[in-house]
Amino acid sequence: MKYLKRFEMNENKIDVDDYVILNDDIDYQSLDGNNLRDYLNSHIGKIYRIRTRSRNDKIIPIYDIEYKNAPDDIRKFLSFTINDDFSESYLERSRDAYEIKYWSKNKEELELILKSNKFNI
Repeated sequence: MKYLKRFEMNENKIDVDDYVILNDDIDYQSLDGNNLRDYLNSHIGKIYRIRTRSRNDKIIPIYDIEYKNAPDDIRKFLSFTINDDFSESYLERSRDAYEIKYWSKNKEELELILKSNKFNI
C-alpha cells in the first residue's frame, strides 16, 4: 500500500508556464486547416493563462496556450499579439484539458518526445 499512497500524493496538474503538446484531431476540411492541426500536434506551446467556464453544471478549465514565431499560413487561425518591445510574436490558442497530450515544466522533455515521435522510437 505504501506505493499506492506515494502515487496518490503525486498530483500532476497542468499549471501556468507549463509547456504542452496538443492532440488536435479535428478535421478542418481544408489544406490550411490540416496544416494547423499538424502544427499544433508537432510544436511546443506554453500555457500563459488558465480560465474556467461552466459546462453541464461542472467547472471546466480552459488553457490559453502561446506559440512563438509560427508560419504565416498558421497565423490566420490563431490570435496574434506582439510583445511590448515588438521583439517576439505570439500565437494564442485556447484548449480544453482533454486536448493536451503531453505537458511538462521542462521544455527539453517535450522536445525529446517530439524527436522520438518523429523517428518512431
